[in-house]
Amino acid sequence: MTRMMPRFGIRRPMILVADRSGIARTVVREMLVRRGFRVLTAGTAKDAVRITLRFASLLHAIVAESVSNTRAGNDLATELARCAPQVPVLAMINPQHVAGQLEQANLIVKPFTQALLLFKVEQLLGKQAEAEGSTPPILYKTASLAS
Repeated sequence: MTRMMPRFGIRRPMILVADRSGIARTVVREMLVRRGFRVLTAGTAKDAVRITLRFASLLHAIVAESVSNTRAGNDLATELARCAPQVPVLAMINPQHVAGQLEQANLIVKPFTQALLLFKVEQLLGKQAEAEGSTPPILYKTASLAS
């Protein structure tokens, strides 16, 4: 049997998940926690901005819905990227909003699988490490277990 084993050091990457839907927030949070990430969550644009500003130096990535739900009418994912430009943002979008955002590389269309979410998040973390000139985190290795 093969099992995925966490390979984080003492500091596991921290990710903010921001989505108005409690169900979506919980599902995404659980997917990331199972993979070994530390996760903060926000259910409103105001909370997401507050958390981003407060924890910007600790965040490794942000996964946020991409809809106009901030007071200024800006897209939440874009607004959070402005709050912490050093933190990569993965925008979650609904299928009906895809047409206007195809040029955005860091997006994922709802509904998505756990495998796709984790792939996109790890891709973000790898790009961030590359930009900083450091080694991308090796999040998991495959270990064979005797049955």
